[in-house]
Amino acid sequence: MKFYLVRHGQSLDENKDSLRHLSEKGKHDVQKTAEFLNKAQIKVEIILSSRKTRAIQTAEILSCILNSSGSVELIDGISPNDSAVAFIDNTEFEFDNIMLVGHLPFLSHLASLLLTCESNTVNILFPTSSVVCFERMGSGPWRLVFSVNSDLF
Repeated sequence: MKFYLVRHGQSLDENKDSLRHLSEKGKHDVQKTAEFLNKAQIKVEIILSSRKTRAIQTAEILSCILNSSGSVELIDGISPNDSAVAFIDNTEFEFDNIMLVGHLPFLSHLASLLLTCESNTVNILFPTSSVVCFERMGSGPWRLVFSVNSDLF
């Protein structure tokens, strides 16, 4: 099973846009990241997204470019300050390849939890429009496979 954690693209400042839509740079960077993943033949069965506008827009761009077989599913419990422990405790991993689009610090805590069973022991960088891939076999431990962001291509 592969689990792709994605931080949303750069958004507009809250003073300019209370819903914080993606900026033009954010859209461009997410598109670059998605095209890289597509060229690498990354396939996901489902894309889960937070309900925040910037995450939804990021998920929609990824879904379109990756030709995801499933649509974007909006879920609760992955907002910036939500508990990664509660998310893991309440989530059934029913798919082989899942992409989750969210926010900091939640994504950082979730990544740490996957690797160490503690939500604050590992600090993985999550620039905007970045993807971190984890993998596990069966019910074994998670391992870090790769991390990419739009500045690399």
